[in-house]
Amino acid sequence: MQACHNQSQLMRSNILYIIKIYLHPKYFVDTH
Repeated sequence: MQACHNQSQLMRSNILYIIKIYLHPKYFVDTH
């Protein structure tokens, strides 16, 4: 149960990360 919760939380953070990169490519390039 805990593993399932962690996986869903990780997937949500990954989606937010991808959206942030997609919306702010310049920000992504500057930070990395």
